[in-house]
Amino acid sequence: MRGLICFLIALTTLSAFGQQPFLGVREWTALRDESSGAAAYENLRYLTGLHRVPATAAFDQAAQFMLQRAREYGLADAHSEQFPIDGTRHYGLMRSYLAWTVEEARLWEVRPQHLLLGDWTTDPIHLADYSHSAGVETELVDVGNGASEADYSGKDVRGKIVLADGVLARVQELAIAQHGAAGIVSDMSNQTTAWSGLDTTVVRWGHLDARQPSGFAFMISRQTAEALRSRLRNGEPLILNAHVKATVGPGHWTVVTATIPGADSAAGEIIYSCHLDHERPGANDNGSGVAALLALARRFAARQTRKTLRFVAFVNEEPPYFLTNQMGSFVYAKRCKNRGDQISAMISLETIGYFSDAPHSQTYPALGLGAFYPTVGNFIGFVGNVPSRALLRRVIALFRKHAKVPSEGAALPSFIPGVAWSDQWSFWQHGYRGIMITDTAPFRYPHYHRATDTPDKLDYDRFALVVSGIEKMIERFD
Repeated sequence: MRGLICFLIALTTLSAFGQQPFLGVREWTALRDESSGAAAYENLRYLTGLHRVPATAAFDQAAQFMLQRAREYGLADAHSEQFPIDGTRHYGLMRSYLAWTVEEARLWEVRPQHLLLGDWTTDPIHLADYSHSAGVETELVDVGNGASEADYSGKDVRGKIVLADGVLARVQELAIAQHGAAGIVSDMSNQTTAWSGLDTTVVRWGHLDARQPSGFAFMISRQTAEALRSRLRNGEPLILNAHVKATVGPGHWTVVTATIPGADSAAGEIIYSCHLDHERPGANDNGSGVAALLALARRFAARQTRKTLRFVAFVNEEPPYFLTNQMGSFVYAKRCKNRGDQISAMISLETIGYFSDAPHSQTYPALGLGAFYPTVGNFIGFVGNVPSRALLRRVIALFRKHAKVPSEGAALPSFIPGVAWSDQWSFWQHGYRGIMITDTAPFRYPHYHRATDTPDKLDYDRFALVVSGIEKMIERFD
């Protein structure tokens, strides 16, 4: 890879000799940046500065960025599709959530210490999604888990802030809606991975019920929460000041899409997708999928395959929508089915930028899989459910013919953890065949769903090789 880059750089430095009439400096620079992963890095660098919560201004900014890039790359058909949400409209069997706008939010301990516990501006993960405006200075009360009525026995929480580690929406229902608390400080445990277990320094991405009329929640680490609990147990009264300026109301979910018509309109189409939503920074999950989708769309913008290519960036893949019929891909797949769209395959690009050559750097979700698959995380994975096994075999065979990065494939029952963990699940629910291309995310990546999932953690050389392998796969996938 580095040899190729050096060769291309050398070519760009030559003056107007043999190659100059065919490709100018600008074109050669673009080619160099595409092959080296530099273009992907710049796209990632921008996206990871945005807290990409669905139905927020930052998410729409990310969607607009994708649209701008797609049009720059020559996809004239690129556009966004918006799905209205107002808390009453139903998608499938579930009522929609609402949009959320935040201007500022801070949580301070004001007595006996003066200590900043969270600031939206510098670290937006500290404010739970769908928090409402508030301005309160009041006592902190420890309610333990906070998700059962017994946790409130003998405790006066009305007008106060509760400290709880239970499921946030349930704490909201009991503490705020039923017992009149002003808000919540939560250390609900983060998703564990094969590497972190319960990391006491991690702040969880929290989600309140958007349809509740009031309340807020600030998220803190287990380490910080335990320090507060210890002081409360020792009889030390803690006074907090919570300031939130935010609104919850009607809005929209946004899906970005572009289509390149195939040479044979009767041959059907293939969907290549990523999900755009994630907390900041979200570089590998799923900035890597977004960057790959843009790179592939750019490479095929002026080409034509037999089948129609549809590129889609979905919303609502992450919790609280995950594996529900409010996933953007579920709503989209249902509409495809209702229209009778002839989709022969759906391929999800999900967390594809991390590789490791360290021994035992790869783990698996089920006992025994490690006996059949590598224990070194230096490969890209192709994963599907059992009905999609023929598609998976076809796709990975095409990838292996040209790719210069190892690959492994598995068609497994969808109940095995990880198999259904992206937008391909939505298409399975509507009878379509689909697979996920992934670096296996939490089974390899130590920064999964953490604030340390930053662009510098990705391997851009191998990422570029994966994208090039998928490009060759698309060319021959008839």
